[in-house]
Amino acid sequence: LALYLLLGPAHTLDSPPNDPPCLCAGPVALLISGQSARFCYQASLARAPAGSLPALFAPPGSACRPQVHVYVALSHLPSPSYHTGATAASGRLEAAPLHAGLEPRALSERVCDFYRAQGASACRAAVLGEADMDAANRTAAEAVSRLGAALALTTPARWWRAVSTARNFASKQLRNGRMLYLRHVAFRLALGAAEAPRLFVYAREDAAFFGAPDLRAFAAAACAPGSPPAVAVDGGACAFGGHPPDKAYAANRAGAAVLFGDTLEAHHRALHAWLARALLPEGSPVHLRTPPKGQPLMTEAFLHAALDRAGAVVRKVGMRRVDLRAMRPAGEGRGQEVVYCVPSRYWACLGHRPPGFQSCDEAQGAVRRALSDRARRRAAEVASKGLALGANATGRFQRVVD
Repeated sequence: LALYLLLGPAHTLDSPPNDPPCLCAGPVALLISGQSARFCYQASLARAPAGSLPALFAPPGSACRPQVHVYVALSHLPSPSYHTGATAASGRLEAAPLHAGLEPRALSERVCDFYRAQGASACRAAVLGEADMDAANRTAAEAVSRLGAALALTTPARWWRAVSTARNFASKQLRNGRMLYLRHVAFRLALGAAEAPRLFVYAREDAAFFGAPDLRAFAAAACAPGSPPAVAVDGGACAFGGHPPDKAYAANRAGAAVLFGDTLEAHHRALHAWLARALLPEGSPVHLRTPPKGQPLMTEAFLHAALDRAGAVVRKVGMRRVDLRAMRPAGEGRGQEVVYCVPSRYWACLGHRPPGFQSCDEAQGAVRRALSDRARRRAAEVASKGLALGANATGRFQRVVD
């Protein structure tokens, strides 16, 4: 009893200790990855709590302002992929590629300048061109094929042919493989810091925060000594195939290693586990969390299964973020400034409308009204010029008659 009174009760993730003044001892690592063409970093904090990045990750009511280190990994490709098909019809919105005219080094400098101005104590950004991404994909394919061949007692080429028969394999393996690799790169940048973070917050390149993520209770337990892998998923976002979304996470060091891989070898093992799911027959054991039929390479299902295998404690929290889309008017409206909007289907998942954000349907309506107003002004100008020309012609004719 005396020892209990002296030391207090043991703390687990179900019984967090008293909330510390900061989320965790040491800096918070904000990891960001994705395509440079979709990276809306300048709009990502516009609706976040006033002040700075440290204010975004400060517990409510606390005077603490933690150090925030930002680590960014982007692909800088000439032909990026988008969530929506572009259309050339007037009055419609099309995807607006961002940062297309910047060289990788210039973009990385701009990104870190922005986050330092927002209060980041440290920032590193890796912007990888097409050659870098292609080389990483080839290396991963070779490593994954060797792993698969060794386990299936076949050759790498035969294993790769077998797994490549999965539905949408070509596009999924390339696009989602790049996505997983960039997350790994951002995590490795953080691990190389002089002061290793204990709390990692991940967001995609198109994320915008409208409030401070609700991480206080999770971080207090996840950062305690001896904690198992712990991961917080976004409880206020759309689920995919019944699995939590993979667009935002918070994790301790062990949980982040499960999600992102702390070595290149670990990343390749994770890729093998992901692609090998395509070879699982229907009716595989429930603990494998086989995704819905026809979607064997769903990353949400794979990452959920990876956390399950690792014995990670997974909690839902409010990440207080939305997905932003950088759009521009198509057709006659092209050339106008970029419009940032939220895909309309995401409002239902949030359950409310954060102030200051417009849906893409609303933005498209505004574009149509603007184009309609411009067309009316042009018609009025043409009519006015026609009347003026008519008056001038009448005057000239009258002088000739006189």
